[in-house]
Amino acid sequence: TLCLFGAAAATEWPLMMRSGHLATIAEHPLDFVGAAALGLAVNFVTMLLVQATSSLFTKVLNTFRCICLVVVGVVFYGEVISGVELVGYSVALIGFAGYNYVQMTTAAKAGA
Repeated sequence: TLCLFGAAAATEWPLMMRSGHLATIAEHPLDFVGAAALGLAVNFVTMLLVQATSSLFTKVLNTFRCICLVVVGVVFYGEVISGVELVGYSVALIGFAGYNYVQMTTAAKAGA
């Protein structure tokens, strides 16, 4: 975290100061504190999810979450995706479905 803070301070802050955008943080401090708190909460929840399930399941779930985020962007915000992106999201979604199918059939066989 300190390395990222230092890198941002060295590379991004000078441009923000020259353009006057650094004042945005001072104008909306609760928004920035809230965003930081939510980011920290996501990290803790991810850690708990890995402990409760597995790192592979967490990665698969994150891929599905990203696909859902793209779908929301396209449907509700009119974002445009290219054909290559659509193929990539489709492959990821098929992989997610395949992973779930294998998990369900493995669990059913183990329970039988």
